[in-house]
Amino acid sequence: ATYVQSAKGNGASLTRSVSFPASTTVGNLIVVSAGWTSSTATATVADSQSNVYQSAVGPAVNGSVRSQIWYAQSNVGGANTVTVTFSASVGHNVLIHEYSGMAASNSLVAVSSAIGSGTALNSGSAVSSSAGDLIFGYGNTSATVAWTAGSGFILRQSMNRGASEDQIAAGASSYATTLTASVSGSWTALLAIFRASSGS
Repeated sequence: ATYVQSAKGNGASLTRSVSFPASTTVGNLIVVSAGWTSSTATATVADSQSNVYQSAVGPAVNGSVRSQIWYAQSNVGGANTVTVTFSASVGHNVLIHEYSGMAASNSLVAVSSAIGSGTALNSGSAVSSSAGDLIFGYGNTSATVAWTAGSGFILRQSMNRGASEDQIAAGASSYATTLTASVSGSWTALLAIFRASSGS
């Protein structure tokens, strides 16, 4: 698994469209994470390439905040704008990511999620299948914060209330999303592990 590119967007509306800075590559994996201020509103994901998105984990609910991760396998490729549509107008953050060297099908290996409060986020652990797997983490909080990635992770995108991070598995092992927020608040931490293609 190899990180390719990512982008972010936020606001308060029914939809949020975020474009990748460069054309995406055929066969790659797209991972989308979002957090929004509602205990009941739902969200769906689509893009300009008509890729099919599945929910990996969530929506996890912590008070009046929801968080979720989606993914699309075997990306069609080309210029791509991802749109998250909410069932009501909500404040939100949306983070989109592209990865190469991923399995074309059955790519989701394991997930974990947790909610809490404070500055130290931890999703709880899940186990990767083999070396090269993508360990993707997302954190969302009720406070306006700056983010620090967990040990072994690289911070990919961050906004006032949401952040994404990743690392590549060294082998079949236990991993958890860990992030540190600069200000205490109610938080949600999500983890999704994706399978690398053979030989990646």
